[in-house]
Amino acid sequence: METHNIFSACQAFLSRCAIFGKIAMLLLLLLLLVMPLDSLDSMLRERLSRRNNVVSEIHGTWGPSQHVVGPCLVVPYKHWYKVWRDQVIEFDDKGEPKRVKKVEVPECELRQVYFLPEELNIAGTLAPKKLHRSIYETVVYAAQIKLSGRFVVQPDKLKIKVEDVVWEDAQVTMAIADLRGASEAIQIKFGEGVSQFMPGCKIEGYTTGISAPVKITGEMVNKDIAYEMDLKFQGSQIFAIAPVGVKNTVKLTSSWPDPSFQGAFLPSERTVTNQGFEAMWQVSFYGRDYPQLWTDKNDKNEVRASAFNSSLFGVALLTLVDSYRSVERAVNYGQLFIAVILAVFFLFEILCALKIHPFQYLLVAAALSLFYLLLLAVSEFLDFILAYAIGAGVASLLIFCYSFAVLKSGKRTLVILAGLVINYTFLYFILQMQDYSLLTGSFLLSLLLAAVMYTTRKVNWYKQNVAKDL
Repeated sequence: METHNIFSACQAFLSRCAIFGKIAMLLLLLLLLVMPLDSLDSMLRERLSRRNNVVSEIHGTWGPSQHVVGPCLVVPYKHWYKVWRDQVIEFDDKGEPKRVKKVEVPECELRQVYFLPEELNIAGTLAPKKLHRSIYETVVYAAQIKLSGRFVVQPDKLKIKVEDVVWEDAQVTMAIADLRGASEAIQIKFGEGVSQFMPGCKIEGYTTGISAPVKITGEMVNKDIAYEMDLKFQGSQIFAIAPVGVKNTVKLTSSWPDPSFQGAFLPSERTVTNQGFEAMWQVSFYGRDYPQLWTDKNDKNEVRASAFNSSLFGVALLTLVDSYRSVERAVNYGQLFIAVILAVFFLFEILCALKIHPFQYLLVAAALSLFYLLLLAVSEFLDFILAYAIGAGVASLLIFCYSFAVLKSGKRTLVILAGLVINYTFLYFILQMQDYSLLTGSFLLSLLLAAVMYTTRKVNWYKQNVAKDL
């Protein structure tokens, strides 16, 4: 009798050890899964880096992200100042200076005064286009922009005399990132005259742009000078504008359905549909940190490119979530979702008195990990939703067929299949969400934990449970 009690006690102890040993084995398996998931993450980053390099090459060929800064009226003026000079007032017999005194004499040098417009009106259309190279693609655009408005030239605000301004050398200048898409000469109607732009920008800090000589006289001071011009150029991803006017009105339209409005100012009005977007900005000069007119008299008063860049605003033609970013997010959930399916197998083992070998758990985990590799590989050639369906279908089929042999029941196998469908459906919707993915995931995981707690509420973890007909 005593021997029987000892044997029963040892059997109960071994049973408890087997259960907790199996739990420890599953935890160790999940830790080991970090290595293949890390390898997959490294592969993903390598593919993403290659994609980014190819996209950069396409952008370099077609045209970079574009910015438009201007127009700005640049006019030379005579800057007068006084210097002390030696003046000979008496010579000796040999004609050499005998008596010299210091006298103050006026001198001048040419400086530049910069005028920004009182009004800047921009109406433009961005025609998007997808370009492919190898298996990669990116979004570019062709822009048609119409600029108009008016200048008011007021040199007296900087204490510059009208007669000191060299009006005949006045120029209108603009900073534009790249104009290789311009198929014809660019002209500006300034006042009553029309001028043609030449390459080169006069704004400090910008290396690319255009400038055009304009006709202006002293009689036009403190009067409205209207201007009007058209721009055509190619760009990629981002189009941005600097609010150089006292009053700025910008209207952009495009057939691209996923705009990302960026920069220092957001649109006051916007309409976004599956057919494209239309956005309007109404911006004053109070939101920027550079003046309406300045000179290059000294570095302190000089306005540089960095000041304009901080005020840029516009739109980016980008997809909200591309396939690589979606795969990256899916891999981040990898351990969690593999743990869910392995937990279902473990519950069958406990509740139904099955014997599932650690190697069988490993094969199921390998099939679940295969989904992420297939998702990465197929998404480079097909739409993400198709790649997701193929990856999830292959992984589910492998596990479904294998479960017939492991679980020894068609009913149990159908439960595993239902769990896989719910698992992958849940993950897909999480990946598609941008703002509410964390909130939704937290609630659904809470429901999952509640289901596990309910299913195992009567399990005696210190004693093997009686098998149920599952």
